[in-house]
Amino acid sequence: MRIFALILWLLSLPAILSAAPFPVVSGEHDGFTRIVAQVPSGSSWEVAQTDGAVTLTLPGHRNGFDTSKVFDRIGRDRIATVKSDSGSLALKLNCTCRVSAFPSGADYAVIDVAAPGVTLSTPFVEPIRSSEPDTDLTSLHGSQIQQTPVPSLLPIIVKAPKQIQPPPTLKLDRTPLSETQQTALNEIQIQLAEELGTATTRGILVPSIRQPPTARSQVDPKAFAPALSPAPLPPAVSQELVSNMRITDSRDRPFGGNNEGVSTTRNGISCPTDSQIAIETWGTPDTFDQQISAGRTALFGEFDRIDSEAALTLARSYLYFGFGAEARQVLNLSPGLARDNRLLLDIADIMDHGRPQWPEMLEAYRECRTDIALWSILAQTEARGATPLPATSALRTLNKLPEHLRRLLAPQLSRRLLAHGNHEAAAAALRSLERLPDGLSGKATLAQAHVELEQGKIDEGTVKLESVVDENVEESPEALIALINTRIKTGQAISVETADLVEAYAQEHRGSPIGVELRRTHFMALVKSGQFDRAFMEIATRTSSSDKEGDLALRLYLINQLTKSASDIVFLDHVLKHSADDLAHLQSLSKFDLASRLLSLGFAAEAQQLLSTEPEADRPLRRQLLAAEAALALDQPFQAQAALLGIDDPAAAPLRARAKAMSGEYAEAHNLFRELDLEAPAREAAWLAEDWRDRTPSETPVFGPTAELAKAKIEASGDPSGMLARSAAALNESIAARDTIANLLAATDLSIEAE
Repeated sequence: MRIFALILWLLSLPAILSAAPFPVVSGEHDGFTRIVAQVPSGSSWEVAQTDGAVTLTLPGHRNGFDTSKVFDRIGRDRIATVKSDSGSLALKLNCTCRVSAFPSGADYAVIDVAAPGVTLSTPFVEPIRSSEPDTDLTSLHGSQIQQTPVPSLLPIIVKAPKQIQPPPTLKLDRTPLSETQQTALNEIQIQLAEELGTATTRGILVPSIRQPPTARSQVDPKAFAPALSPAPLPPAVSQELVSNMRITDSRDRPFGGNNEGVSTTRNGISCPTDSQIAIETWGTPDTFDQQISAGRTALFGEFDRIDSEAALTLARSYLYFGFGAEARQVLNLSPGLARDNRLLLDIADIMDHGRPQWPEMLEAYRECRTDIALWSILAQTEARGATPLPATSALRTLNKLPEHLRRLLAPQLSRRLLAHGNHEAAAAALRSLERLPDGLSGKATLAQAHVELEQGKIDEGTVKLESVVDENVEESPEALIALINTRIKTGQAISVETADLVEAYAQEHRGSPIGVELRRTHFMALVKSGQFDRAFMEIATRTSSSDKEGDLALRLYLINQLTKSASDIVFLDHVLKHSADDLAHLQSLSKFDLASRLLSLGFAAEAQQLLSTEPEADRPLRRQLLAAEAALALDQPFQAQAALLGIDDPAAAPLRARAKAMSGEYAEAHNLFRELDLEAPAREAAWLAEDWRDRTPSETPVFGPTAELAKAKIEASGDPSGMLARSAAALNESIAARDTIANLLAATDLSIEAE
């Protein structure tokens, strides 16, 4: 019985879930507001617009829509209210807006409410007059958009759909294609790929496996793409009612006719046309004060209301002259005007600050080959993906701009292109300024220096950086930073005067972003100019800095430079004060250099402690050699032999021989020293070995005669004849033995420890 009840509950679960209201969400876009409502998968729904209201009707639905979050992300400039009853969703408009409706996949209905004058890429819903019958409904079933029959003089006859027959079995021809056939096939493949990409982007093609709509709690994210301006419809297709006929299809925009001028990215984002951002046409032959004065006079209309058209014209005039902040101020006089012209706000930010505050919209246009390419590149913050930037289109747009805008934007464009690795285009952007009558500005010269440095022209780039520094212009601090970094990178010396100049700029620009970089550069200049004491004083003042990783990097750089170039006294004075934690963060090569210098100055224990922070898993050769040398300096021969275990390198042999001698294995040490042709340590090891008599040749200084003396045997003779001769010989041998022992004692350093 329980199993039967469970089965009944599972069967009723879809009905229970479907009883929840369908969620409705919204989003603010450039020129239009989007409403997205969830609908049952594959169901039919209708949208109608009548006298300032839009109604979405869902036949058969009785649980209404959840509109609680509609106004979380949109204002009420275009849509005043959104209400729901059991089977429909009603939008009350707050403007003379036009409405477009289309499906997103099979589970969502999308309604776009566009501001006056804004063109969408989807067909508009034809408004119904209140006095006319409700005959202009857009009926959508799944991804198929159909128009409800409109009563007219001529009847509309809809044929019944034909039955789809299974395709007959085809016998494929495997013969090679001719050149003409292959060309035609390639064209078909390209066209088919473009059509499929467009259809997939717009939700016409969806996966065949879908989750039940009741189990989904989130709306389709593709319905809320970035706020990008859709491309206009081709002129060959009209959106208006022609006579008593209307042409519609299931796609977002018709593809029939001429598509010239319509450009989209691979993600289906429509590129703005050149006419939308033709800044070179926004000025007149009049002077600046005449144009701005006329624009401000026309700004307010009757009853002191903002004239939107006049405000837009004035903002464009400001942008023509390069005044971004003023253009933004004018656009913000009307919330609707600012919302509908986000592109102009981004351009204003680029003119004033170098980048837009929210660059996502312009970055999405990086594949466009229209005039928007210039602004898209200027909005880039970093290299993204493998798609090359449209440098040619950007340079073409730059050359169309008036002279004053070229001077402003060419250096910025050059820096962006250079950051993305396009050196030739970066140089070309600056060449457009060289043709102008006046000389290059400091910003342009700085950009030109960066290009030459990236191209490997160090001398030419350094000269240009020095010229910008000497001019004492706005770009001088940045040029000084680049100059010092270049000299450090190329190993050039930095004078004390240059370090003092950086300090002055750092004090002048304290509290600003470039002030932080100037302070870091000042520290680097102090170190590179050999002013280590001042560098340590500078690093001590950064104890309260929040950039702990940056401060650690500076301290490690200071240790490296101390190791390489400081005098012995200065080196020991500062290095021995550093904490072991700092030294442990050094890179392996830096640790080895530091340990080597400590060993050379007699600080074997400190060197051994430093080497112990390096893991032994990989046993790098240099580490093991230094570890063995430190162990020998500390009279640890067995630890030295352990460090050299398994190392077969010429540099390890002398250390291994020393370790053998120190541990009392003199015979092995003697053999190793002889193989290395080290005569002095070989003589000493032979002398100390057990078989020293055999290991010491007679010709060996000092030890040779001693060995021969030890080998000599005194033969006793009982023959009384020749007694005097034997006594004289014995006396001579005694004298020679005494001389040998005296020479040995004189050549040997004796140290007698007091008991």
